Amino acid sequence: MKTKYMIMLLVLGIVLISSCIKKEQIQTKTLAECEELSVTRKEFCYWDAAVATGDAGLCENVLFNKGSCYYDVAMMTKNANLCEKIALTTGRDGCYKEVATMTKDRSVCNKINNITIKNECFEAMQ
Repeated sequence: MKTKYMIMLLVLGIVLISSCIKKEQIQTKTLAECEELSVTRKEFCYWDAAVATGDAGLCENVLFNKGSCYYDVAMMTKNANLCEKIALTTGRDGCYKEVATMTKDRSVCNKINNITIKNECFEAMQ
């Protein structure tokens, strides 16, 4: 239980720190410059670059919240195949639901494990 709370606090800390980082500054960085940043800034540098370019491969450089990086790129590119890279089932199912809704592709709903989310996905198609 403590581990779960520690992870949640770490993610919250990263989100709070990211609000202090100017997006314009990060987007102008080259990938080589991302490597020179502190760990937290490096995470967001690669994350922003992945979303800005639609290159999900850059999410591999995100250590602490890789699933969210894949989620954001999947939303930006409307690519349901990226959802399967999300480790947490709830995040993966949510990703599939959002991409299915955006693309109006009912077949993506079939990839959802959680029956409630799957039903919501199909209902959104009506």
